[in-house]
Amino acid sequence: MGHTMTDSVLLKDFCGTERAREIWSDENMLAKWLEYWAALAQAEEEFGIVPNGVSAAIRNVKVSDFDLDLMHDKIMESTHPCIPAIWQLEKICPNGLGKWVHWGATLQDLTDSTFVLLLRDTSYYYEEILTGLVQTCLDLAKKYRDTPMVGRTHQMHAVPITFGEKCAIYADELSRSLERLRECRSRLFKVEFFGAAGTLATLVIDGYDALAVQKRLAEILGLAQPTAPWHAARDTFGEFASIINVLCSSCSRICFDLQGMHKQEVGEIEEDFPPGRLGSSTMPQKRNPDNYETVMGMTWVVNGLTNVAINCQHPQHERCTACMMADWWYMPTLYITGGFILETTKWLLDTIHVYPERMLRNINLTRGGVTAEAMMIELGHKIGRMDAHEVVYESAMKSYEQERDLADCLLEDPRVTSVFSEEEVRKILTPLNYIGVAPKVVDNVIDTVSKKL
Repeated sequence: MGHTMTDSVLLKDFCGTERAREIWSDENMLAKWLEYWAALAQAEEEFGIVPNGVSAAIRNVKVSDFDLDLMHDKIMESTHPCIPAIWQLEKICPNGLGKWVHWGATLQDLTDSTFVLLLRDTSYYYEEILTGLVQTCLDLAKKYRDTPMVGRTHQMHAVPITFGEKCAIYADELSRSLERLRECRSRLFKVEFFGAAGTLATLVIDGYDALAVQKRLAEILGLAQPTAPWHAARDTFGEFASIINVLCSSCSRICFDLQGMHKQEVGEIEEDFPPGRLGSSTMPQKRNPDNYETVMGMTWVVNGLTNVAINCQHPQHERCTACMMADWWYMPTLYITGGFILETTKWLLDTIHVYPERMLRNINLTRGGVTAEAMMIELGHKIGRMDAHEVVYESAMKSYEQERDLADCLLEDPRVTSVFSEEEVRKILTPLNYIGVAPKVVDNVIDTVSKKL
C-alpha cells in the first residue's frame, strides 16, 4: 500500500498494530481480489456465463503464487493496478480457465468491493477492541463509584464529582461509537458489480439476468446487493471514516483528561511505566505520559485523513480515478492508525494507576471552595439565591486572597452565622456531602451500556 510510518520497520508499532497492518497489507488486498474473482466466477458459472471450473481454479490460487515484483513493474508500465494481476492469474489458472477471470467487471467493481471486504474486517476488529474498552471503563466506574475527586471546568476546580462518574461518562460516550459502528454496516457492506458505467451491459447484451448475477455474487461474498451503482457515490466510505474519526476523537479526549490528571502537581492517576521504559533522552528522572500524547497526536492524523475521505465524494460523472487513488492512500493509514489509537487507549485504561488519596487531597486545595455552590444553595433557601451568591462570593474571594478556609471566612459573616451554626457550615462544605447523583449516574450507565456489549 505504499511506505508510510505505519509500515516502517523501525516505527510501525508507534502508530499501528500488527492486526491492522495484516488487514491492510498488499497480501491481504490481493487475497480479497482473489475472493471477489472466485465469487464472481461462481455466480457466473451458476448462470452459464462462464465455464464450470473457473471459480475452483481461482480458489486454488494462493497469494504466494503471484510475483509481486513483476506485478509492480507491470503496474508502472501499464499504469493500471488491476490488469497485471489478471495477466498473472490467467497464466496460473490451468486449462485456459483464467481467460474467464473478471468477466463483465470493471476495475472499480473489484476495488470497491475489496475495500468493503477490508472495511468489514476492520469494523469487526474495531468492535472487538472497542467492546473491551467500554467494559474496562465500566469496570473502573464500578470500582471508583464513590471515590470523590474534584470536577474541573475551564481547567479550574468546580465542584466534587467521583472518578467513577468520569469513567462512566467515558463508557457512555464510547458506547455510542459502538452503536454507530454496528448501525452503519447495513449501508456499507454492499457489493459493487455494475460494469463500466453502471449498466452491466456486458451481461445484458448476451441475454443474462445481470441483476440476478449481481445478487448471487453478493450472497457468496456475504454482502448486500446495492439498489444502484455507487462507483461515484462514496458517501458510505465517508460515513465510515467519520464514525472512526468520532471514535478516535473520543479516545483523544479521554487521554487529554488523563494527561491532565497525570501531572506531578496533580498526581491523581499515572500511566503504567514498566521496567526499561524511558521518559526522556536527557532527563533520567522523567516518567512522561507519552502514550496519552501519542493517542492525541495520532488522532490528528485520523482527523486529516477523514477530510480526504469526505473529499472523495466528489468524483465526476459515473466514475473517475481521483477518488480511487485517494482511497488507496488514505484507507490503510487511517485504519491502521485508528487501530493503534483504540488498542493504546484500552491498554492505558487497563493498566492505569489510580490514587484516591491524591484526589481527596486536591479537593481540599481550594480550602472548601469546591463546595461554595452548596453553601450558596443552602443559604439561598434562607435569604434568596442572588443574595446568597453575593454573600458566599465575598467570603470565597476573601478565602482565595488570604489563603484561608472558606468556612472560617463564612463564619465571620453575620449573614451566615445568623442562620447557620459552625457545625452546620462545616457540614455543608464537606465535599463528600456534595457529589449529588454521581453514584447513581454510574449505576445507570453500567445498567444501560452493559446491555449494548
